[in-house]
Amino acid sequence: MQRRFKLIIFDFDNTIVKLDVDWMALMDELKIDKPLNRYIDELDRKKRDDVYKTIEKREMENIGKFEPIDDLISFIRGLNGYKMAIFSLNSRRVIETCLERLDLSKKFDTIVSGEDVKKLKPAPDGILKILKILGIEKENSIFLGDSYVDLKAGRAAGITSVLSIEDLKKNLSDV
Repeated sequence: MQRRFKLIIFDFDNTIVKLDVDWMALMDELKIDKPLNRYIDELDRKKRDDVYKTIEKREMENIGKFEPIDDLISFIRGLNGYKMAIFSLNSRRVIETCLERLDLSKKFDTIVSGEDVKKLKPAPDGILKILKILGIEKENSIFLGDSYVDLKAGRAAGITSVLSIEDLKKNLSDV
C-alpha cells in the first residue's frame, strides 16, 4: 500500500515549540501599526534584512525559555518514511537553535524561514519553495500549523492543511 503523503510541513512557533517573545514590544520597537507579516511584505530587501535582525535579536533574548510542545515532539521523533520541513515566520537562527536543543535537527530535510521568501504567510511562497526544493507534488504534501494564517497559506499552495496533531494523524492514517 502506497502512502498518499510523502511530505509533512510544520509551522514552528506554537506548533513545535512555544517561544517566549514579546511580539507587541517588537512591533513597538519597529514602530509598526499593522500586522507584522503585511509590514514585512511591503519592505525592500535591505529593510527586510534589518527587520529580521531585530526579530532574531528579540527571539534569541529568551531562547532558553522556549517550551517544547511535547505531544508533537514525540510524534515527530516517531515519524519515519516521510520528508519533513518547517515553514515559519521565525528567524532561521531561532528555529535551528531550538531544533538542536531538542535533538531534532536531523529529522528535517529543509527549513524555510521568513528570511527566505518574498511574501510571508498567508501567501503560499514558503510552502511552494519547500515543494520545489524537495521535488514533491502538492497532492503528496500536508501542512500542520496553529492559526488561520497557516491554514490560508496551505490552501493557497493547494496542499492539505490542518490545525491539530489529531487531524494530522488522521490524514496520515487515511489511505
